[in-house]
Amino acid sequence: MKIKFIIFLSILMLSVNGWADINSDLVKAVDNNKVKKVAELLKKGANANTRSTTAMWKPTILHLAAKNGYVQIVKLLLKKGAKVNVTMSFAGFTPLHYAAVEGHAEVARLLIKKGAKVDFKTNDSAFYSSLGITKGDTPLYMAAGMGHSDVAKLLVAKKANILSKDENGDTIAHAACEGGVKWLVQLIAKKTDIKKIKNNNKKDLLYSAIEGNQQKIIKWLISKGFDVNAKDDYGKTLLHSAAENGKIDIVKLLVKNGAKVTALDDSKSSPLHEAAENGDIEVVQFLIDKGADIKARGGYDGDTPLHQAASHGNIVIVMLFLEKGVPVDIRDKNGKTPLMVAKEKDMIWLLLKNGANLHAKANDGSSVLHNSDLSVEAFKYLVSKGADIHAKDKNGSTPLHSQAGSYLSDVKLVQFLIDKGANVHAKNKDNKKPLDLASNDKVKKLLKRHMKTKK
Repeated sequence: MKIKFIIFLSILMLSVNGWADINSDLVKAVDNNKVKKVAELLKKGANANTRSTTAMWKPTILHLAAKNGYVQIVKLLLKKGAKVNVTMSFAGFTPLHYAAVEGHAEVARLLIKKGAKVDFKTNDSAFYSSLGITKGDTPLYMAAGMGHSDVAKLLVAKKANILSKDENGDTIAHAACEGGVKWLVQLIAKKTDIKKIKNNNKKDLLYSAIEGNQQKIIKWLISKGFDVNAKDDYGKTLLHSAAENGKIDIVKLLVKNGAKVTALDDSKSSPLHEAAENGDIEVVQFLIDKGADIKARGGYDGDTPLHQAASHGNIVIVMLFLEKGVPVDIRDKNGKTPLMVAKEKDMIWLLLKNGANLHAKANDGSSVLHNSDLSVEAFKYLVSKGADIHAKDKNGSTPLHSQAGSYLSDVKLVQFLIDKGANVHAKNKDNKKPLDLASNDKVKKLLKRHMKTKK
């Protein structure tokens, strides 16, 4: 939650240069916290409800002052009739939302005194949902989620709805758990059974406390009977979440209170899979020490924690798994080895040094060079070690087919293959040449040129 609001606020670029009239001067003065200048311009007749027409989402100057905590300017604007429940064109944000997000309690008090609606909800927008702002978020939700206890107390004192929820089913209690506002969680517990509070993805309050790294609240919730092995809609447990985010203290706390290290989500991934992908060696080591299966196959590709670590470039974790006896050529359900999912040269070097089979084939006959996620440097390194650029999978496709057909296709890599003698005219069993699969215009142009010269 904290991150999503920081992202939102950083996007709001308040560009006010180049304006000439009295209202544009007022916007500049407000933006730069020039109290005397603001008072002077308002006295001359400048509009206290002026909007910044060049800024994104057209905030009013009261929005700007509230966002930045300019108390004296807020007072001046309110005295001149600035509208307190005015919204921007984006997300239905009011000045009070901004004061809540930024933790400006005195600004919030002034706005409420002038009639700001404490339960004003953000409106609907497909665009802002990508930023984590959801329809139905109130100032209290935002203050609690950001950990601004003083603003939250003010809003509660002004009768803000503590049982409100947004379109995703996230409640004030979820926000308070993530933001660490324990007294608010306890207050809500007096009004309703907090163990039954879940969002639309079945995430309870413990999930939110873990996301916010709020250990005191986590301990309190556990003491109230919360299930440390509860699962969300995807079958992920709290331990999956903590391991995924590299939170060793919370991982230890959950395991101490009975969280199962061998728990599997709906895709059969374990917390160790999550930790191996995330790259936190301390979490990985702890889970192994507590009995996690280092060879467990999970995920939709049936990969092992070693596959995850290799794919995500986590060298130290790969070394640990190999030291613990995980076979370097262990296969996922598609027959791929860790080498076949590695993307970078350093990881490939490590796996080869430990005996990985350079010429292994997956169930579909693909080789290491068919991996379209390889960096150019890694690809060249594999070739230098003897990987076959002419190798065909069971459908007859060569590495040139795979690399040319990838949406990540790199023209330098395709050029390298051609320079090494890859057949630009090769057809697979679908009668397709590399050019037929290419989507990148530069790659198409390159292949066409070489097809003319290499008939």
